[in-house]
Amino acid sequence: PASPQAAHASAVARVCIDSPLPHLDRPFDYAVPEKLADRIAVGSRVRVRFAGRLVSAVVTELTGSSDFDGALTPVHHCSEIPSYTPEAIALGRAVAERCAGSLWDVLRLMAPPRVAAVEKRADSLAGAADGAYASALARAVDRWGAELTTAEVGRRVVQSAPDTSGVDAPSVLAGVLQAAARGESGIVVVPAVVSHDDGPQRRFGAYVAAMRGLARIIVGLRPTVMQPVPSLGAIALWDDGSGVYEEPHAPYAHARTIAAMRAGEGVDVCLAGWTPSVDAFALVRHGWASLVEPSRTAVREAAPAVDVLTSERRESAGGAGRHWMPPEAWRAVTRGLDAGPVAVVVPRAGFATAVLCARCRERALCEVCEAPLGQPTARALPTCIACGREHRDWHCPHCHGSAVARAGLGVEAIAEQIGAMTREPVAVSSAASGVLEDGSVGAGIVVATPGAVPAVDGGYAAAVVVDAAAIASGELGAELEAMRRWLAVGALVRARASGGRLVLIGDMPERVRMALTTWSPIRAVEEEYDERASLSLPPVTRAATVLADDPRQARSAAQGAVDDAPGAVLAEIEGGALILASRGAMGAIALRLRAAAVSASAEGAGALRVRIDAPLGRLLGL
Repeated sequence: PASPQAAHASAVARVCIDSPLPHLDRPFDYAVPEKLADRIAVGSRVRVRFAGRLVSAVVTELTGSSDFDGALTPVHHCSEIPSYTPEAIALGRAVAERCAGSLWDVLRLMAPPRVAAVEKRADSLAGAADGAYASALARAVDRWGAELTTAEVGRRVVQSAPDTSGVDAPSVLAGVLQAAARGESGIVVVPAVVSHDDGPQRRFGAYVAAMRGLARIIVGLRPTVMQPVPSLGAIALWDDGSGVYEEPHAPYAHARTIAAMRAGEGVDVCLAGWTPSVDAFALVRHGWASLVEPSRTAVREAAPAVDVLTSERRESAGGAGRHWMPPEAWRAVTRGLDAGPVAVVVPRAGFATAVLCARCRERALCEVCEAPLGQPTARALPTCIACGREHRDWHCPHCHGSAVARAGLGVEAIAEQIGAMTREPVAVSSAASGVLEDGSVGAGIVVATPGAVPAVDGGYAAAVVVDAAAIASGELGAELEAMRRWLAVGALVRARASGGRLVLIGDMPERVRMALTTWSPIRAVEEEYDERASLSLPPVTRAATVLADDPRQARSAAQGAVDDAPGAVLAEIEGGALILASRGAMGAIALRLRAAAVSASAEGAGALRVRIDAPLGRLLGL
């Protein structure tokens, strides 16, 4: 790629500074000193003096003049190489505008922290990156066939057929392989950790290599969706319904949204997963993307037998049926062990999520903050789930008993009990104990939390989900989330013809039960979309929340933003206001809310906290 244009004839650097204050989200002009003229470029990270102190900034423009009347302060320091391209800065502005946020907030999420040692050897990154790319490309073509380079691509929402490898690699890779073959760049975004051993140098080195076109296929986590690359040709997002794609920092842009924003002319976009999200399905309904479903024959050949043990069936087994592992589910485990490894999935982390009084069965509460007590490990004392305070001498305020009982058994408690029920080896996979790597288990029982189930060679002989109904009710979208998680488990199980069986313990909504047993998630997603359309809820509409220390300030700003927006709905919520508006109207509303935040910041009237496309279910408890 061509080297960045230096500031030989440009005496002024226009920068975006690091500041949380909305009214400072605008360009500031600085003089380019002669000693930095050969280095400074659009996208350079610089240090400038602002309000009497040195702050970080990014050069967004180089120009020969300034509208500022006085003498410009010179740039104090400049990075060896730019960290952003002009296209990346334009993307940052577009994301900030859509989300009513600031450019700096987007840029700090886009690039990892700079490492000076990597900048000094940036030109030497080419050899290793090119070699790794060539090797990865060769392995992909060898495994899935050269037909991937000719597969039909475009803007696709893909419901993937079960695959015991844990990912529908052909759907994800087809577009990026074709882009690489054309000399373009392809981005693959995944929800799981690719390598937790990567340090700052490796992360920044990979970022720079991709930005310079030294690596044409880029695989990474949520921030990778914004990776600057030359000649973007394809973006693939695996399992777009995963909650890890929700950016927890301002301006809160979802990875799926950014992928869609980068889909310019000729850019392929693939949103693939065992269960596409209702937001992805909305892109199909709006005509933006096409829906790709596997044939029923392909599903029947690849999917395991799926069985749901409802309360009625468990009651028919007598007292044993009320155990967390009913006899029928345990038989699936023991029979499966004769053929290969078995997975037991527990939707709760830790040891016990609740502690009860053993005498009166009242839930134990913290003596300080009155939050519930739990037990993170088998040997831990009852511990407050909110403030972390341990309770060595807890006494029940109702019956004055001191003995405790556990409830809401977590993955560690289940693993302990399974270990006592069998002589087979038991391995635990969770965020707290460590997630087992794919292919690391060859026999025995894996007890894991959802999302931490490792793939095994040939697939699990059986899998059992304990208390599968735990996440199937509650907030808006909980049913689809349960379906997404349990189909992801089922995808790791061998096909029915090979004896594979997935057993789910618990009562679930009929729509979810049918989707699981027939492996037809799209029908459930479509019904969910239609229900939300009838209620004018996202993703048919878009939501925005406006919060402030003074709720009246937030509600006033929200009212001003919707005055000229036909059909917009304004509702009071704790701490501020909620806006529901059509997808077309929300763009203008976002601009007005940002203007209100800038005005409040400039006047020192208090901060307005605006979030566009807020997770409505969690907010309202729907």
